[in-house]
Amino acid sequence: MKPIYTNIAIILVFAGCMTTWPAMATICRVNNYIINPGVYTTSMAAYTAALPGDTLSFESSPIAYGALSNINKKLVLIGPGYFLNDNPETQALKYPATIGYISFQQGSEGSQIVGMVMSATSYVNTSNLTLRRNFFQGGVQFDNDGLYAIVFQGNAIEGNVVGTNNIVSGIIFQNNIFGAQSNVRIADGLASCTFNFENNVFGPFFQTVNVSNSQFFNNIMTNGSFGQNNNVFTNNIGNGTQFGNQAANQQNVNPESVFACYASCSGFSPDGRWALKPGSPASCAGVSGTDCGIFGGTYPYVLSGLPDIPAIYYFTLFNNSNTLNVSLKVKSHN
Repeated sequence: MKPIYTNIAIILVFAGCMTTWPAMATICRVNNYIINPGVYTTSMAAYTAALPGDTLSFESSPIAYGALSNINKKLVLIGPGYFLNDNPETQALKYPATIGYISFQQGSEGSQIVGMVMSATSYVNTSNLTLRRNFFQGGVQFDNDGLYAIVFQGNAIEGNVVGTNNIVSGIIFQNNIFGAQSNVRIADGLASCTFNFENNVFGPFFQTVNVSNSQFFNNIMTNGSFGQNNNVFTNNIGNGTQFGNQAANQQNVNPESVFACYASCSGFSPDGRWALKPGSPASCAGVSGTDCGIFGGTYPYVLSGLPDIPAIYYFTLFNNSNTLNVSLKVKSHN
């Protein structure tokens, strides 16, 4: 039997798209697991119905919602997060909201995507986008020239981040986890491309970063290499000599001494393992005394990619003497 709860939207008895105040934008519910009248069951159906400025609210489901291809209008996409079974007090229903991929095209400038899972390679082909607290299982690809003002913040990224021979600049990667078999290879080091890498962790299977004229600070690298294409390295930590030992960088640091759970340990989530252990060489080792790694800096990583809206993490519903009783616990994740 399917559970009778889903997330905060069902408590408010939303149906289909509802108008919000004061912006007069619309929130469109998307749910293919607990189906109600007026609720969209595929990502493309909700996208087709939405107007620029609207929000697509994807609810927890074990069933994928399908790809979102050729997005050409400004939208906000919100999901419940990921690794929901692995961290405490996440969501009452532990399924993520998974789409095959997303493809941002011209016209979608100003869009945001938060708390979603993309199982295939996603495409970022326009500027002025914010991608926060998502799980990019298939990596990200840039196909257009002239892209700028794109922020990747607090994501888990597997697969490659690539954009060979395309001119992009002002791309920011803050507090992300770069995981299994990842490469960051954008424009193969063209001088016209610039990036900012701040407070990221590059995991044990990471391979290489190849960009130019870019800044790297407060990052921790446990494997792989960085290109020396006129990049600036400050307050980073490497398991080898990736950053050297000048400008407050640390080299040849054993990751086991840095993280709460680097390799052979239990009791930690896939993202919680990257917390710093007591006495870590990354503690207060960043710019202005912040911690290196994903939990330091201006935008600390949020476990499970929970969106910055209230989340119901405990919910019970029972009938007692013809009285409907509801018990719930809610937590914010700013």
